[in-house]
Amino acid sequence: VTTFIVTTHDGVFYFGFLFLAYLPLIFVISYFFRRKAKQYYRMEKKSVSEMNSFLSETFQGIKVIKTFEKGEKKGKEFDQKNDDIYHSFLNSQRLFAIFLPLMYFLQITCVVLVILLCIPNIRTEGAMVGITIGTFQMVYSYSNQFFQPIQTITNSLNQIESIFTSSERVLLVLNQEIEIVDKENPIEVDHFQGKVEFRNVTFSYEKGNPVLNNVSFVIQPGQTAAFVGATGAGKSTIISLLCRTYEIDSGEILIDDINIQDYSIDCLRRNIGVMLQDVFLFSGTIESNISLGENIPLDEIQKACVEVGADKMITQLEDGYQTKVKEKGANFSAGERQLISFARTLVYHPSMVLLDEATANIDTETEHIIQSSLERIKQIGTLIIVAHRLSTIKNADVIFVVDKGVIKE
Repeated sequence: VTTFIVTTHDGVFYFGFLFLAYLPLIFVISYFFRRKAKQYYRMEKKSVSEMNSFLSETFQGIKVIKTFEKGEKKGKEFDQKNDDIYHSFLNSQRLFAIFLPLMYFLQITCVVLVILLCIPNIRTEGAMVGITIGTFQMVYSYSNQFFQPIQTITNSLNQIESIFTSSERVLLVLNQEIEIVDKENPIEVDHFQGKVEFRNVTFSYEKGNPVLNNVSFVIQPGQTAAFVGATGAGKSTIISLLCRTYEIDSGEILIDDINIQDYSIDCLRRNIGVMLQDVFLFSGTIESNISLGENIPLDEIQKACVEVGADKMITQLEDGYQTKVKEKGANFSAGERQLISFARTLVYHPSMVLLDEATANIDTETEHIIQSSLERIKQIGTLIIVAHRLSTIKNADVIFVVDKGVIKE
C-alpha cells in the first residue's frame, strides 16, 4: 500500500497500478503451487510413515525372517519403499525449483518495467514535465521493497508447507471423535456384586457382518463361567463388550441389573480386572509394571503376587521386585510375563476377574500355578474364563458354547 501511494504522487499513477497488477498473478501462482505442494508433501509423509512401520515390523519379526530365509524379499520391499520416499521428495523439490525462480522472475520483470517506464519520463534540465531522477530512484527503491516480503514468504514456503502437512496427520488423530463416553450423571459404585447379563446383544465390527447375534445369558454373582468355542466364534468379543471397549449395536449388557452404559467408564473398568492372552510389559521394574505408576504399597504388590503364585519366581531374582524389565518384557519367559500380568490384574482389587485365553501360550508349569491360584481368585467374586484348554474350565460352574456368534448351549 505504501509503495502504491508513494508511486502515485507527482502524477505517475501507472507505477503504483503496475505493482498492484502483479498481486493477482502472484496470488494465483501461489495458490496452485500450494495445492500441488500439499499433495506432494502428503505423499512424502505417507511414504516415510510406511517406511517407519515397515522397519519396526521387520526388526520385531527378525527371527521369523531369518528362519524362513526371507531377508532378500524384505530387502526388495525396503528398496521399493525407499524409492517411494525418494520420488515423493524429488517431486516436491522439483516443484520448488520451478516456483522460486518464477517468483524472482516476476520481481525482475516488474523492476525492469518500472525502469523502462521511468527513463523516457525523466525530466531533463529546463523541462517542465516528467519525473525527477529522485522520483525515479524512489520508484525503483519501493519496487524492491514491494517484493521483499513476498521473497521472504516464498523462501519459507517450503518449510511452512512441510509443517502444515505434518500437523494435518497429527490433528487427524487428535480430532478423532471419542466413541465411548460417559452419559450425564453416571452411576458410581465401590464394588459390584457380580451378576452379569446379556440381553439379546448384537454386535458387529463392520456393518452387515455381525460377530455376535442376539446373544443372551446370565451369570450369577460369585459364579465361575467359561466360554468355549472355535477361533473367531466371538468369545473374546464378549469380554471386550463387558468392559465396554466397544458399543453394542442392539440389546443390553447389565451388571447387577444395571445397564453398563449407566456406569461411569472409570467405575466399570476399576471393578473389572482383565487378563489378556497377549501380555505387554513396559520398560521399568517388576514393581512399576504391576502398579502401573500408581502409589501402591510394596506389601500390597507382594500380596497380589503371592495370590497368583508369582512371588516365588520374583524373589528368586537377584533384585527381586526391583528387577529391570526390558522392552516388552524380553528378559522374561511367556509364563513369567503372564504371572506378572496376573498380579497386575489383582492388585487393584477388582470385583470381577475376566481371563481371556490367559493360559493359551504358557508352559505347563505356569498353567498349574495359575490353575491353583484360580481357586483363591474365586473368592474375589465372579470369574469369567475364555479358554480352549479343558483343564482351565473343568471346575467352572457354568459353561457356554459359542459358535458363529451365538450361544449354542
